[in-house]
Amino acid sequence: MFHRRLALLLLASLGVLGVLGLRLAHLTVVSHDTLRERAESRLVRSTWLPTRRGAILDRKGRVLASDRPAYELQVEYRVLDGSWARREARTLARRAIAEAGLGREALTDPLSTAFESALRSHLDTAWSRIAQIVGVEERELRDRAGDVVARVERMHDSIAERRERREIDRLRRSERPLTTGHLESLRRQAGAPIAEQRRPHAVLEDITDRAAFELLRAAERSITIVAELEYFGSFEATVDLLPGVEVRDVSRRERPFERVVVEIDTSTFPGPLRTAEPIELVVERSLDHLLGDIRGRVYAEDAQRRAEAIGSDQEFAARALTADGTDLGQYRAGDRAGATGVESAREHDLRGLRGLRRTRVDTGDRTETGSRAGRDIRVTVDAALQARVAAILDPRLGLAVVQPWHENEFLPLGTKLAGAAVVLDVDSGDVLAMVSTPAPFAPSAAGDDSAAPDDPEQPFGPGIDPNINRAISVPYPPGSISKALVAAEAERRGVYNPRSGIRCTGHYHPDNASAFRCWIYKRFGVTHSDDGRPVLLPESLQVSCNIFYYTLGERLYQAAGRRGISDAYRRFGLGAGFGFGVGPEWPGSIAASISAGGERPINAGESRLLGIGQGPVDWTPMHAASAYAALARGGVQLPPRLYADTPPTDPELLGIEPATIGRIVEGLRKAVGEYGGTGYDMAVDGVREVTFNAEGVSVWGKTGTATAPPLLHDFDGDGPLERTVVREGDHSWYVVVVRGRRGGPSYAIAVIVEYAGSGGRVSGPICNQIVHALAHEGYLRGVPGGAGEVASSGTRP
Repeated sequence: MFHRRLALLLLASLGVLGVLGLRLAHLTVVSHDTLRERAESRLVRSTWLPTRRGAILDRKGRVLASDRPAYELQVEYRVLDGSWARREARTLARRAIAEAGLGREALTDPLSTAFESALRSHLDTAWSRIAQIVGVEERELRDRAGDVVARVERMHDSIAERRERREIDRLRRSERPLTTGHLESLRRQAGAPIAEQRRPHAVLEDITDRAAFELLRAAERSITIVAELEYFGSFEATVDLLPGVEVRDVSRRERPFERVVVEIDTSTFPGPLRTAEPIELVVERSLDHLLGDIRGRVYAEDAQRRAEAIGSDQEFAARALTADGTDLGQYRAGDRAGATGVESAREHDLRGLRGLRRTRVDTGDRTETGSRAGRDIRVTVDAALQARVAAILDPRLGLAVVQPWHENEFLPLGTKLAGAAVVLDVDSGDVLAMVSTPAPFAPSAAGDDSAAPDDPEQPFGPGIDPNINRAISVPYPPGSISKALVAAEAERRGVYNPRSGIRCTGHYHPDNASAFRCWIYKRFGVTHSDDGRPVLLPESLQVSCNIFYYTLGERLYQAAGRRGISDAYRRFGLGAGFGFGVGPEWPGSIAASISAGGERPINAGESRLLGIGQGPVDWTPMHAASAYAALARGGVQLPPRLYADTPPTDPELLGIEPATIGRIVEGLRKAVGEYGGTGYDMAVDGVREVTFNAEGVSVWGKTGTATAPPLLHDFDGDGPLERTVVREGDHSWYVVVVRGRRGGPSYAIAVIVEYAGSGGRVSGPICNQIVHALAHEGYLRGVPGGAGEVASSGTRP
């Protein structure tokens, strides 16, 4: 029996030793590297060094957005309210007794008191040192710290009172008796620290760069303090030279073109809007749709996007990561992140890389990786031209306001009109201007959101959302500006003989004079073939004959079904976005089917409507400008480009014969430059005025008056069934290509004004002034009137 018990005891001991051995093996072999790394990390103090976000520049190198370095002094709340010395003293006392091997608990209280006295004396010295570094009186610094403590304590007391009241109400509803013990426990719980009592607080804002870096260096240093006990001698401890001090980078994003003064010569405006002297207009936020916003908060999605970029881009990873894989651009508490626009689209380039200083606590050895500023991003937009175009679209000048000569039957005189304009360099595809009005409201105090479209301060009326970039985000029916594209496809497919023409009958169906009518028949009861001649392609564009394009639309349908007419649009870019990344982009659609998630069949009737740019088709002003730029290149597609560092895209031949392009351009030239052209002139107060009056320029293009769906608005928020029609009528288009008569580059301009009616009478004068703006900014060779630039920050030119 004894031997059996001894054997069992031996086996149990061997089992315990085996378990301990396995655990020791796991710690020394399996987990050795991890545990060693964890222990080593506790001996290393890491200090992040500030960096700078990259600037955004325009095509001429003007600064559109840049960081102004700014730093603030923050101090942990435990240091501000004095509790740091008391808590730290207890920790140091326990550590000192353990290191001395005394094991006498009786020494804890007196030793803690001695350490607390030494720590409070050290804090007094630290406050003096901080005041000297930042260049303020110590008393002012302490007063600021006291103000922070008073504010946080008031907040804590208020929250504690609400907590206590809420818990008492809860207990009463449960009908449980409220004992004295319950109340004491409840008060302790209600008095628990709040978040503001656990984090640093700003004591001094906007300290100098010199002070910031000196504080950073001082915050890395340590000092030895001594606690003296009468019978046991001295006890030493190491503490931070500046306890609880942090220097936070609070750089501000400045935009020199946020507010500019533009001088506009109105002598070339329609007669009633001309003034004896130029008008100075303060233009605000004309670049906001493009530049976007920066958030003062970082979301999980931001970190996820960055991790994905590092994982997929080796060049980016090599730039951002240290040898041990630390991301120098990682998001930290209090960081900013691009939320919209270029600030978001190029966040990874703009975001700088912090420096990293690592110091071993045991040896004092130090390694440092220097910080690197974010990359500067250059956009193709010209800030001065952008501001000038924004001024032209500003209702204060009168061009974007309902006027008597507009003959708008739906909107009252004086109604402010929303719209957009795009200017492209034909040769390169560069976006020179991309303006959308109204401009966004200034960001709210929270820094994240702009005013809602039904904000009572919205000057354009309900339903007009200022936060939408109308140049690229809103679907618009193209109307007659698309007739040039339909003509190109008709000749390409051989369904139109350029020598035979098409007779204008006034209405497409011989037995139905109220449907599929030509605009001239609808308005005046005549046709474009009253003299008996058929209409040829150039003339069809000059006079914008609907019957001609109803016929082409149906012929394309008969020849190739759905693709016959859809290719007329897709060949010129409809159905594709632009990849700018500055906000939502509408790719354009034709016969879209929401239920099928794609496209639906097109019938013959819709094909006729599509021939004049109506029916189930929509696109954006950027599409329109790009399509006309492709015509100007002789049938070569080149996607619009917004970033100067974007590699050139290979041009795409559209397969359109040069002779076809020649006939189309001739028709567009006649539409703008010859009497009888729909875009040639307009009646203003009974006087005929030519639309384009800049000297020394060659202009060709097309007007468009596109029937638009009504604008609905939900005033009380009850849902889509309760929406009210707030605007209706036609959208006003004008798209042109302009060049100086002495040669040089060409520029495509697309203008749309929402619910404004006639393309020629509304968008025409706006387009004309954009031509003058191009001349003023020196883009049109040999054109008189070219001058200087707008002035930023509200200064005069």
